[in-house]
Amino acid sequence: MTEDDDMGAATSEVDWRALAALLDGLKLVPPAVVSRRLANPKWVVEGTVDVEGRSVRVRVAVPASFPAARPEIFLIEQIGSPVLLPHVEPDGFVCYAREGRLVLDPLDAEGALLGCTELALNVVRESLEGPRREAVAQEFVAFWRQTPECVEVRGFVTPSGQPRRLVARKSTKNSDKPFMIADNVAAFTSYYAVQPWCGDIHGRAIYVPLRPGSLPEPPGWGKKWAPVDYRRLVRDWCSEETISWLSDQITRWKRQELVVFGLPLRGGSTALFGVWFQHAFGGHPLSAEGNAKRCVPLHLVRKDRSFLLPRGGGIEGLEDKEVCLVGCGSVGGLIAAELVRAGVRNLTLVDPDIMQDENTYRHALGRVGLGHGKAASVAADLEVRYPYTKIRQEPGRAEALIAGGKVAPGRFDLFVIAVDDMTAALHLGQALQSKPPRQGAVNAWVDPMGLGGHVLTTIPGSSGCLRCLFTKPTTGRGLFTHNRASFVAEGEKVEADLGGCGNRFTPFGTLDASQTAVIAARAAVDVLLGRATEATLRSWKGDAREFQAAGYATSDRYSMSQAELDLAAPRFVNARCPQCSS
Repeated sequence: MTEDDDMGAATSEVDWRALAALLDGLKLVPPAVVSRRLANPKWVVEGTVDVEGRSVRVRVAVPASFPAARPEIFLIEQIGSPVLLPHVEPDGFVCYAREGRLVLDPLDAEGALLGCTELALNVVRESLEGPRREAVAQEFVAFWRQTPECVEVRGFVTPSGQPRRLVARKSTKNSDKPFMIADNVAAFTSYYAVQPWCGDIHGRAIYVPLRPGSLPEPPGWGKKWAPVDYRRLVRDWCSEETISWLSDQITRWKRQELVVFGLPLRGGSTALFGVWFQHAFGGHPLSAEGNAKRCVPLHLVRKDRSFLLPRGGGIEGLEDKEVCLVGCGSVGGLIAAELVRAGVRNLTLVDPDIMQDENTYRHALGRVGLGHGKAASVAADLEVRYPYTKIRQEPGRAEALIAGGKVAPGRFDLFVIAVDDMTAALHLGQALQSKPPRQGAVNAWVDPMGLGGHVLTTIPGSSGCLRCLFTKPTTGRGLFTHNRASFVAEGEKVEADLGGCGNRFTPFGTLDASQTAVIAARAAVDVLLGRATEATLRSWKGDAREFQAAGYATSDRYSMSQAELDLAAPRFVNARCPQCSS
């Protein structure tokens, strides 16, 4: 048996010879050649492939866990090459797919091997044959952060097309090393909500935007830029306005100078990278006569809101909206978090209640804030968890706060009402009818015992309000007997009692609250973005078995399918409602 036969027998899942279909001159090589990346490969092979008439050597390393883990593929010609290729790292590693985004078939190991290799070869071909400069510019930061001596700093810089001064905080009081760079002190403090500003400010940090369409070439592997290269960057890729502004700013300079560059990318985003000029002499290093003994590349670890929010799925257009949330209980506390995560940063919370032990397992905060107001506890939690939020809290009843002028509905774009007291909700709805928020209101509540939940959207100036859902008894007394949206049959009184009258409550769980909160948050976003043009009632149906087993009856509306409920969403309006209909 030859060495090749023995190697093939040891890897029964896939034979390395299968790669002969893609690579010429295929041969095994010692696994140690990729030991820096792959600790214990099953085997490593090399071969060649023709790209634009040139023979390119490719190395394929198969991990011991393959096909549970993908093979690693290297472009051998890239090692030591002065030409930068997109998606190819200094050691030739080809980034042909993001981790976790490539699905390998565990029952077709050979197909997975060939498929991955084909993907990598296509990346190599596109890198060599395609518009290399454009692709390299898109990957500029990936190249930059591998520049020798590159230092990471925390960046709180919001990209824009205008040059400006920045501030920087030093790592220690007696150090010149930059630790954070930001637009201003407020950018630091609004990110670190519980950590006040401290430390020295380095006043010479500046932001220099490159013009759209810029295609700068990063330093080659193992190389750094000198001051002349940074001056060339400004000269070749900055607008005349930026160059003029910069000329005025660099007439005065210090021995330590920080500069952050903004590179507009295809698709509308902006890459940030920087330089720390050490021991400048003769003038600012960006001036014709200036120089520096050392130029340290800076990689900005982005912490600015314009970067963090889109990465988390946040929505542009919500940052300047003003939202008032009434009710910070099981449903409202979750809605508050969803709104902040969606991109709302100006939020006022209204709730008179105190966090108590019985709230523990049904509230998003658990035991956090026990003995303190719900509004204050939710506000504090949101400010700690989510940077750049402005949470105001009012510990009182919304109707009283509105009547007393402490909460002015017209100042807000949206009111979200998440209270289980329907009398309070109706009174608040009446107040908002005469003093409406700018864009609308959303009511959210749940039915007991997992039966479902409801979200009502109302739009100022159009028919449809919470009162439309309620019917009065035939006697005409001032009591409402039933909510037409409810999945509970009229006349049923569903309450749980674990310790007497004072401990009665509506039984529902966090899953019910969570599902209702998500629907309510989506409805709120639709209103804020102007996508909601009419009043709608959206309901989700839960499982009625526990409810019915307890002897309760469901309403006729519960018998509707979810599709029928969705179709009927805008058809809840009472044409004779004395509050909203003409």
